[in-house]
Amino acid sequence: MRRGTAIAQPPLPLTVTFAPRPVERLETDGPPQIRVYQTVDGQRTEIVNLRSIHDHDAFRAEIRWPLQPGEHLYGLGQDEDGLLDKRGTLQYLYQHNMKIPVPLVVSSRGYAILADCGCLMTFDSRTDTAVWTLCCVEQADLYVLTGSMDEIIASYRDLTGRAAALPDWAFGYWQSKEKYTSQAELLEVARRYRDLGIPLDVVVQDWKTWEGELWGDSTEPFTAPDWCGETKLPEERRFALVGGEHEKYLGPERANLFALYHARGIWENQPGKPVVNLTRSGWAGIQQYGAILWAGDTS
Repeated sequence: MRRGTAIAQPPLPLTVTFAPRPVERLETDGPPQIRVYQTVDGQRTEIVNLRSIHDHDAFRAEIRWPLQPGEHLYGLGQDEDGLLDKRGTLQYLYQHNMKIPVPLVVSSRGYAILADCGCLMTFDSRTDTAVWTLCCVEQADLYVLTGSMDEIIASYRDLTGRAAALPDWAFGYWQSKEKYTSQAELLEVARRYRDLGIPLDVVVQDWKTWEGELWGDSTEPFTAPDWCGETKLPEERRFALVGGEHEKYLGPERANLFALYHARGIWENQPGKPVVNLTRSGWAGIQQYGAILWAGDTS
């Protein structure tokens, strides 16, 4: 294919089915009753007297296509499952401290599919048919890209935006951990690198660095409701809890878009200044806004 184009006809049998899904919206029952509280991720604000009313009708869409023996599948963002090849797995795409969903799947057969929407998703490739579920859309906007990996990524970049140029210092080695408890601790880390003769360009001071505590890297919409308890919940339960919160407040068609617009807001409100935004959540297109995505804290 010509670089930077999306082909009109997919190189594989692709079927899309729709099931009706009503969409609710929230409104306050009387004057807003606001609760402000602190979490491990900083200050949170909640309106406690909300009620749901019907807003409009949308759809749950399923995209299916056959998979070939030996075909490998990549993409779908970043997570902590340690799997490069997603073939044979069930993936949940939702924003979380430890997850960065991206709605692009790339096949070793030389094609990729980009879903142009902002809803929660699942991707199931445990059989010989891939099933990509878009949890809430008004229509299914899909791009099928073909070519080499470089050509596919070039087409993805043309569709979602070119990455912003970063300053030279951002390409060196970064030292980061959950937090430094004092200036003396941070300076000692930098001094140790110098003593060892290891080049160091950035030391990330994560906590307590933004005025008013605005926190640039904590870009999930709400504190994760699955953090309580002593054991990690099953992934499908976390998807329902966390994703359900995002659908409730952002609307189900936009449940995965908070981090994208958060980064855009920082970018557009720093005119004339280079933006380097180290953030732990994202979506397709966030590369336009000087964002560097990371996997969360190390202790």
